[in-house]
Amino acid sequence: MSKTILTIIFGILLLLVFIFLIIWTISSSGKKVSTTRSKRSAAAKRNLENDLFDEIDDIDESMGYWYNKEDMADADEIMKIRYQHYFNKLDECIRDLVIEMYDCGLVRTEELYSIAYGQDALTPDSVVYRISDDSGEDEANVHASLSLPPVSDEAQRKIYEKWSGYVNELLEMVDIETSDDNKKAIIDGLMTYGRKNLRTLLYSPE
Repeated sequence: MSKTILTIIFGILLLLVFIFLIIWTISSSGKKVSTTRSKRSAAAKRNLENDLFDEIDDIDESMGYWYNKEDMADADEIMKIRYQHYFNKLDECIRDLVIEMYDCGLVRTEELYSIAYGQDALTPDSVVYRISDDSGEDEANVHASLSLPPVSDEAQRKIYEKWSGYVNELLEMVDIETSDDNKKAIIDGLMTYGRKNLRTLLYSPE
């Protein structure tokens, strides 16, 4: 056999070995990536389950929960649990639901302000716009410096009626899962909040 043929055969063997090494490397890398992904996926699942168990522990101690129906519309089972707001005290639930009213835009402070002082009071420099604008002014400072004229008894009654309408809108938006007595107390608390002075009602309690 000539030297040229031996060289060709040796070159072919080297090429085959090289191809084999490439295939083996790709295969090994794929297995490592798959294993890593599986480990990460399992770890993430364990963490999610642990968080869920912690939340379930809190659930066992609660008086009930409430949720916004819109949040639940397209949520999976795990997210539905996260959207359920559990409470251990009725006052805690009432406060959170009042905050929800403001966050969802149910409480229209301009309406309350105009009921108290008339539509003409809604000028561009009205204090109610200082509260709700995006100027970046510290709301706590605005609240501390807020000085309002007295509100008549008649205006206060109309403000309460308007507030009651806001609460009814909220009750259409949320479900409160607790005992009948607790639910009645919560709704009464939400309604009673509307009897607070105008200075308080112009702000979310958050």
